[in-house]
Amino acid sequence: MNTKATFLPRRETAQGQPRHVGFELEFGGLTFRDCLTTLKDNIEGDCEEVSSVEAEITHPVHGAFRLELDWQFLKNFARDRSLDPRAIDMMAEIAGTVVPMELVLPPLAFEEIDSADAIIKALRSAGAHGTAHSPLYAFGVHINTEIPALDAATLVRYLTAYCILQDYLVVAHRVDASRRLAPWIQPYGPDYIANVLDYGEPSFEELIDDYLAFNPTRNRALDLLPIFAEVDEPRVRRTLPEEKINPRPAFHYRLANSEVDNPDWHISTEWNRWCLVERLADSNAELGALAHEYRRRLRADTFATDAKWVDYMTSWLRQSFDER
Repeated sequence: MNTKATFLPRRETAQGQPRHVGFELEFGGLTFRDCLTTLKDNIEGDCEEVSSVEAEITHPVHGAFRLELDWQFLKNFARDRSLDPRAIDMMAEIAGTVVPMELVLPPLAFEEIDSADAIIKALRSAGAHGTAHSPLYAFGVHINTEIPALDAATLVRYLTAYCILQDYLVVAHRVDASRRLAPWIQPYGPDYIANVLDYGEPSFEELIDDYLAFNPTRNRALDLLPIFAEVDEPRVRRTLPEEKINPRPAFHYRLANSEVDNPDWHISTEWNRWCLVERLADSNAELGALAHEYRRRLRADTFATDAKWVDYMTSWLRQSFDER
């Protein structure tokens, strides 16, 4: 696959503003202090250390790069300045065997995506480890792409495109077994996919209610709760009052492995796979034809993380999108 970031068919929002994408990179192998030192050496800006496991570097142009050990209990614990820092360091060291360090990048313009590779290269040189390093490392890369228009019709197109591509994308990303077995990135089930493929012109209320009925969790490979909470947070909170949700007009796509320790890996490789969803969502005739074919197969009961459907989509993408 091309290692340069693909530009999208819809590069602007409905308001005429450039769309942006954020990345969340999970990895292990480094202490918080070593990781922060590496980032400070490679990112211009002022650094604020919230605690011994959280910090933020504010770049003068791009905004905030946030680093944290991704365990809320320890983050809360570490913010208490009266506690013994040695105890916090010990807990962080133990947690690091299974809990990822997480680097949250600020929203980037599409032409800036490739610049993230320089930061990843620096982390790799410092000793960062990715998903494949340990069977306990169910780490990933999250891609948060701004939706071009916050309306039900746009979301239905994206959701339909993703449902059609879901099985193909699991194979294309070579999703690690540790991550497929973990609860965090479960796929949409066939009943929900069939429901999506039958949509006509649903309202946002119908989309939210259906999603929550079939997927009452943030643990999906494509998590739509941030978008739904942006539209109607009280409606979402009635079903999920305690769920960690950050309302924003962006998809929360979580399938990609973290390959930070692979010198041949580029963040754009994972981005370009998401772009298949973007391209299909923007291709009305092709989207309708594929939805019809997939619906036919579902009704014929041939679905089952269907290798035949993956083969079908592989061939279709090669012919239609020159995807190799």
